[in-house]
Amino acid sequence: MEEKNFSFTYRVPWSDADPAGIVYFSRFFEYFETVEFAFYQLLDEDVRRFLDEQGIWLPRVEARCRYIHPIRWGDLIEIRFQVIKLTSRSATYRFLFYRHRETELLAEGRMTVVCIDQKTFRARPFPSPLYEHLRAWLR
Repeated sequence: MEEKNFSFTYRVPWSDADPAGIVYFSRFFEYFETVEFAFYQLLDEDVRRFLDEQGIWLPRVEARCRYIHPIRWGDLIEIRFQVIKLTSRSATYRFLFYRHRETELLAEGRMTVVCIDQKTFRARPFPSPLYEHLRAWLR
């Protein structure tokens, strides 16, 4: 199976770490959103405008992370983003954390988003441009 990864590189700042210099567990969920936003920017640089024009939001309905090896402040990390499941109304993403240019997996996360109507808050199908963008990256 072909690997379809969107890759994002990030230097971990001091403020993301505990007194031992290890990244706080909750920061990983912020990293998920940072990478997700960068991925959506491939479709449209102005993500907020795009979502508003489409009349949708993308709330998270599930998120989890497995921590394998510590990441420390100052580390240059590579986060690989994959679309691993796609339906007409939801998508599940996988996040793989590595030190930049290394192969040892440091952490792995998953997050599921649902497309909802901004007015009714009910699930609805992804707009075609977004669905096609997600489908192009589906592994």
